[in-house]
Amino acid sequence: MRMGRGPLWGSFISYPNVPNPGRTWDGGPGAFSPPFTPNNVAHPNPVTENGPVGGDLPTFMNQVPQVLFSDELVYRGIFRADGLILIPHANPWGAYAPILPNELFDATYTWTEFNQYSIGVMPNANGYEWYGGGNFSTMIEQELTFKKAATIKELRMLSGQFMAFGQSVYLARGEGTKILEIIDLEDIANPLSQGARVTVAKGQWLAFLSKDAAFNTMLLSNHGDPMRFSFSKNSQGSGEYVFETELPPERREFAEGEKLVTNLLAFSWPKNEPIRNPEELEKALKYILSPTGLEITRGKRTDGWPLLIEVIADRFVAELLIPREPKDIVPVNLPVRISGLNPRWSAGLFQISGENGLEYYGPGREVFRPLGLDPEGRAYFPLFASRYDMTHVVAGHPIVASGTNADQLFIQVIALKGPQEGQPGLWNVTVNNPTDQPITAEIRRNWEMPGLTFQEAKVTLPPGGVKTFEHGEEIK
Repeated sequence: MRMGRGPLWGSFISYPNVPNPGRTWDGGPGAFSPPFTPNNVAHPNPVTENGPVGGDLPTFMNQVPQVLFSDELVYRGIFRADGLILIPHANPWGAYAPILPNELFDATYTWTEFNQYSIGVMPNANGYEWYGGGNFSTMIEQELTFKKAATIKELRMLSGQFMAFGQSVYLARGEGTKILEIIDLEDIANPLSQGARVTVAKGQWLAFLSKDAAFNTMLLSNHGDPMRFSFSKNSQGSGEYVFETELPPERREFAEGEKLVTNLLAFSWPKNEPIRNPEELEKALKYILSPTGLEITRGKRTDGWPLLIEVIADRFVAELLIPREPKDIVPVNLPVRISGLNPRWSAGLFQISGENGLEYYGPGREVFRPLGLDPEGRAYFPLFASRYDMTHVVAGHPIVASGTNADQLFIQVIALKGPQEGQPGLWNVTVNNPTDQPITAEIRRNWEMPGLTFQEAKVTLPPGGVKTFEHGEEIK
């Protein structure tokens, strides 16, 4: 579904199952209970002074998807809208509608998911499906660029059914580790209640906490324009909600070329790992914002998205150490983003010590896996600090180049056989010049890994030239 082309828009948040939940038929219920469920998923349909961009018909973005990368634990993809689909007729299995040009705005939606650690293979499935533990982390980045001047009255992000009315659920808003507002949904007893409205400014967060684990715990951190979450209750006891970009008077007039940006980072925990009250939430927030004992020995932590560990690499490498997470905090899989890398060069994560469940490279020491890079030269990975006494990782480019136009080279580093538990690996190191001019560069190893024997060399590659420096046990 992430790669589907057409009237789809990006996912909003992923909810993890409880471990080993059993099986249901295709389309059956999963082992999770979100506090709200979307009817319309993130299709931007701004309401102008002339009404919705699609008029009275259901409006969808016709989009072309692109996977930016997908490595073992992180997926990052983008949807680019190239028109509108106004659907006059649809059912759950099909629809017919013309694709029309969007004369008001261009839209992109980038979705990044940090996966869980794996616990094992589903014992009652097909032998290849795994199940995991800990939270999902999801980055949502939506950007609207207006093609002409417009006055925007409303821009919904999501709408749907609110499931938590009458339940033992807290709705909390805050900034940093400070809780600014708490709504106890059990206090909204009147079936015709207007519910509540909560505005989440840039740098603030919104959390849903289930006192008895009836719903998945969810935490949303805002790094974009202010967002507003409003919900109300109907006479049947169920509810509706709207999650929308809040547009103050000074932001309702948009000039040609102006952008409207939505940036959210979402955490969602399985029902067996709930955050039940504001005190537990405060502990988790303190840890996410400033993980106990986190040490960055290479690279520098920088301000960026709230609740995301952002590090600028030092000479194309970052090194992080973190002790085991305190046991009085809900287990947190910490999302990390490393910037300052080159998308033309292979990147990887060398785990000197740590635990990663039962992935192919296993729990333990001195293991390596490749990292995907986005076009801006950034790598993403989760840290599973709750799983090991000391997690120690090196992330970046194992092999780098310097010299005039050296950044234009392609550097490919492949673990033909990955190192593990002190056993050396077998490696391939190849450099290619894709340009139409010769390039002279210094090629060097950026950090040591078992079995990687190449250290440094100076080479001049002609246009289109390729040089292999190491392949298995053969050193060129």
